[in-house]
Amino acid sequence: MDHHQYASFPVVIAAVQLDGSTVSCHYPTTELLTANFDPGTPFSTMPWWSGPTPDFYELLKAAAAGQSKSVSSVPYLSAIGETRAMELWVHPLKASEESDAAVVITGTDTTSLREHVNALTISETKFREMSHALPALVWMHDAQGRHEFANQTFCEFFDVTQEQLQGDKWQMLVHPEDTHYTEKFYQSVKHKTSFHAEVRAKNSSDEWRQLESYARPHFTEDNSFNGFVGVTVDITERKEAIKSLTDAARQKSTFLATLAHELRNPLLPILTGSELLQLDQSISKDGQDTVETIKRQASHLARLVDDILDVNRLDQGVFSIQPSVVCMQSVVTTVIDDLCKRITDKAHNVEVISTNDSVQVWGDEVRLIQALTNVISNAIRCTPASGKLQVKITANESICEVLVVDNGPGIKPDEIEHIFDLYYSTHTDSIRGEISLGIGLWLAKSILKKHGGDVVPVKKEYGSGATFKLTVPLATESQLSIAVSALKPDIGLQTGEPRRVVIVEDSDDVANTLANAVKHYGGVPHIESDADNVIDVIKSFEPDIVILDIGLPTISGIQAAQKIRAELGSDSPKLVALSGWSDDEHATSANQAGFDIYLVKPVTLNEIGELIAETIV
Repeated sequence: MDHHQYASFPVVIAAVQLDGSTVSCHYPTTELLTANFDPGTPFSTMPWWSGPTPDFYELLKAAAAGQSKSVSSVPYLSAIGETRAMELWVHPLKASEESDAAVVITGTDTTSLREHVNALTISETKFREMSHALPALVWMHDAQGRHEFANQTFCEFFDVTQEQLQGDKWQMLVHPEDTHYTEKFYQSVKHKTSFHAEVRAKNSSDEWRQLESYARPHFTEDNSFNGFVGVTVDITERKEAIKSLTDAARQKSTFLATLAHELRNPLLPILTGSELLQLDQSISKDGQDTVETIKRQASHLARLVDDILDVNRLDQGVFSIQPSVVCMQSVVTTVIDDLCKRITDKAHNVEVISTNDSVQVWGDEVRLIQALTNVISNAIRCTPASGKLQVKITANESICEVLVVDNGPGIKPDEIEHIFDLYYSTHTDSIRGEISLGIGLWLAKSILKKHGGDVVPVKKEYGSGATFKLTVPLATESQLSIAVSALKPDIGLQTGEPRRVVIVEDSDDVANTLANAVKHYGGVPHIESDADNVIDVIKSFEPDIVILDIGLPTISGIQAAQKIRAELGSDSPKLVALSGWSDDEHATSANQAGFDIYLVKPVTLNEIGELIAETIV
């Protein structure tokens, strides 16, 4: 055997007789095996051999019987003194005249391979042990979507074995009605994309549980699809908790809406009645002051109710604005006038500065007044008596900026990030007897965000007052061009033929207060406590206006309006809905039923005057 031709081979090749003596031997690299040997030396006694001799002779016996046989992990001593591993094969060889050898022995160094295999084995063992320890259900599927592995948590959760899940049998765990789960999974397999779905499955206690699964496709180094590694978690309690929270939120919304409705009923006679009393010249100065206090506090309570409901609307995602062209100077003037009493009581010096004659913005006037009122109210509350407030209006490119500046203590550094949080209230030492619900600034920011604007605090050193910057988009040229001037006529006492008004309201206090308001403007009221015979009343009384409470005891105001429109058609008087519900849903229902106007309690005296004036026109 010419072993020189194998000199570069990284394999041991030896020709050996059946008695174990070596005929020839190729040494691959000097790093692996020591060189030089004497022919006839037993293969098992070579300097590098350190394997068990009996194993070697077993190989020779197999070769003598005409069989090829191997033994793995045979230790040997390398040229540099390392003990390494080798895989030996013995093959029978027919003797020839050129060679006395009976067998051929080949040996391959498997040290690195075994180390790699051992590393993979350790890694997989760690993965499996880690997966078994996880509280989540871990699973693996192959490239066809067939089950390959599930952790112990998975098996215990469903009380199944790995064998029971093989192939597509895992589908037996899925609720019969949740076929979307398996369909979506196999779509992910087909397209090799991530998988995410919820499913119902029965656990080991025979309970149907709500589960959520996530899986990502696995690819080999050559980008071949190798299946999915997935995890499934039990979300039953979480779903139940979410449902409970959702139900609680729905109940809270219903409660707040009902509360507002119930509060608006008594607020109407208080607010409108106080406005009527203010017109009575026979009441003494002290009496007038008392009436003014009642009116002011009733108005404040009405604003609080509206704010609380707006928080609820924003939370429910049903808050909306009705923008038009609005003069910002007019908004500021209205707010200052409304807060005049509070400003006077604290002897504040308020200065309004405008760099432009008229700054026209695109917004909901009522909502902008509400937002600015909340910001300025906050400034009044936080500024000590005899303090100064400044409101500055500027137009900057496409944005209107309103700065509200006070010389109160300002905002503490640790509070500046929280002042717009809902229900967050600052605790300033200089404030006495004034409480903030932590709604105003949050609501102001939310309203301005709806307009495409914002309100932010201007950072200042604590102790040097506070400054808030409000921004609102300016009206564009196109918006200004389509804006229609809608100046309302001055409302005074009615002249000419008196307007006849039917008031259908089950609350005597509300009905009587509205009747007095109608009388104040020269109208003739007629009160009905329900709408059962409203058609007959209209025919006999011939009113110009019918005010219908939505929540009547027998038939609702909606049903009454539909009945009036159906029977009288174009001969129907103007129909006005009176409601304690201020949401768009109720207003839309009223409009669809045939109402011309939707009024929300408490109705002001001025609104009644406008109603009668519009009817005259």
